Amino acid sequence: MCKYIVSRNIPIPNLRQRYPFATMQVGESIFVPHPKGHSAYTAAGQIARRYGMKFTSKQRCERGEMGLRIWRIA
Repeated sequence: MCKYIVSRNIPIPNLRQRYPFATMQVGESIFVPHPKGHSAYTAAGQIARRYGMKFTSKQRCERGEMGLRIWRIA
């Protein structure tokens, strides 16, 4: 006898989307602290190519913490 329960209609969580780039509107931005800045920069580039968006980024110090601010520009 099987000890596992089969379920239906359970949504699959989107674990790959760490950053909200795909849902950002033009003019919106996010700040990513330093250790994860490179990862966010790479993710923004992938989303830009996939969906035809454009992003720009600047390294900044905000609230005493170094990081990367990424803006959607188109």
